[in-house]
Amino acid sequence: MFGYNPAPDMGLVESMRREPLHVFAALAAGIVALGGSALATTPDAAITPSSQSGARGDASQQEGTFHPGITRQYVDNGDGTITAISGGLMWEKLSRDGSIHDYNTVYTWTEGFTKITALNTGSFAGHGDWRLPNINELRGLGKYTVLSPAIDATFNTSCVTGCTILSCSCTQSFFYWSDSRYQGRPGRLAWHVGIGGLFGFTALDEGTRLYVRGVRGP
Repeated sequence: MFGYNPAPDMGLVESMRREPLHVFAALAAGIVALGGSALATTPDAAITPSSQSGARGDASQQEGTFHPGITRQYVDNGDGTITAISGGLMWEKLSRDGSIHDYNTVYTWTEGFTKITALNTGSFAGHGDWRLPNINELRGLGKYTVLSPAIDATFNTSCVTGCTILSCSCTQSFFYWSDSRYQGRPGRLAWHVGIGGLFGFTALDEGTRLYVRGVRGP
């Protein structure tokens, strides 16, 4: 069994609804330094005792590239994955069937890597190089012309109870973990991205339970 599958932390939801400055405190304080040194991916050994292919140790690769304003197109590959036509990233589809792909399951930051390990161990969709996305890869999923969730319809189609990654595509209008720790408090805070009506990103305690979507590719 992976993660935890009740409703998300409603106390966290309420605090973010009532205190928008809390959500973007990192931005206001100048903590977010994309292209700088604020982000760092934790080395494998710091995640689990086993080899963790979901965690990348190369700090130069930790942020990725964000291209605002680019129209993004996606194709459903029919095997439980979605590929971005531009850039070639392949994303895990999420379901509503109680499987490892269930979109209702929430994870601590460390548990997110455990899910990624399971995807790789099982060669999900024929691949063994799944990982947590970096913060800019997650931000790149945002579609600002739609709400709840603010994402392309390819990631949010026919999401009904019992549907699988072959019959639907599900996305929560909430927060998803990236693979990067906040270096102001390493071991305590990690970066996440919101995919709801208010599309933003900040750092949260690593013990907070959020959603996880795997990715692979360049």
